Amino acid sequence: MFIGHFAAGIALKGADKKIPLWTLLIAVQLVDIATMIFVLLGWERLDIVPGFTQTNDFDMFMPITHSLIMTPVWAAIGAGLYKIYDRHADKTALLIIAAAVACHWFLDLLVHVPDLPILFSEDWKFGFGLWNMPLLVIAIETLMLTFALLIYRSTIRAGVQVNQYILGILCVIFYAFALHTLFVTLPVNSSQEAAITALVVFLAIPLIAWFAETREARS
Repeated sequence: MFIGHFAAGIALKGADKKIPLWTLLIAVQLVDIATMIFVLLGWERLDIVPGFTQTNDFDMFMPITHSLIMTPVWAAIGAGLYKIYDRHADKTALLIIAAAVACHWFLDLLVHVPDLPILFSEDWKFGFGLWNMPLLVIAIETLMLTFALLIYRSTIRAGVQVNQYILGILCVIFYAFALHTLFVTLPVNSSQEAAITALVVFLAIPLIAWFAETREARS
């Protein structure tokens, strides 16, 4: 799951219009951001195995970031970071951020092969394996993104200041990522390269969202 995570963040904007979109897009990918940092540090494993699934070549073991037992811990970390960013955030906003972080594991459960651990060992690992059904994954993520953008549109009508041109660029990026496996497979030569590329994407997309929601207000 990739664009599906971002779709969840976009949809959660409808639950509290005061939460900046960029913070939600970071929240839904917080554990993946941590994963890529931990891969670079050697704390978690991301191996490139050609043909590992029909969607990507990643054989992963990520107990610190992607185990079910750590999900509430990361949700609390996400809420804590948001409270540092916005000291006036109320309980509802903190719960929404926590939910954005926590939903990551359950969305991954749909697409991962059985590599999501429950605890810290490799004994109990789960995943429904939809990554081996790429057309189904594309359909699910595209539908999720479409519905999420419709929800987000209601926040714009409610008075959120958004630069429509930058938002349009962001939407094009989202749909391009959702559909890219139909046209091209992105080559990855090493786990370090994959981690660095993922970090750039995970941080660039919220940055574009920040620019979209603040540019009009500043101009």
